[in-house]
Amino acid sequence: IESEIIDELQAIGGYLHIGKNSTNGFHEPEFRQWLLEHSGINKFIVICDCTDICVLHFSIALKTYFNTRNKHVQVIIVMDAVDTFHEPKLNHYRDFMNIAALMMAGLAGVEIVGSIKVDK
Repeated sequence: IESEIIDELQAIGGYLHIGKNSTNGFHEPEFRQWLLEHSGINKFIVICDCTDICVLHFSIALKTYFNTRNKHVQVIIVMDAVDTFHEPKLNHYRDFMNIAALMMAGLAGVEIVGSIKVDK
């Protein structure tokens, strides 16, 4: 199921799972409230699926939210922690859509990194 936390992140722990009812979790009232309560955070690492839908929408919304407040906050997409689906019948080609989404996010000021290492 898409909304389940992957085993690797479950093992690390220390996260809050906020469900969403659209392709853009930024607009969820619970996330917006959390964001207000944690205004000191200056780095967000975005991992999820689908790169060209949920990841792109959320990361750009988050980046522009901080831009409108003149607040420098890093929004980072980790390339090896995002992916999308492949469905040629819908002209949705995984490799192309991933690269296109990452390029659009990067042009909007979102940082793109290949991978990250998490120390336990």
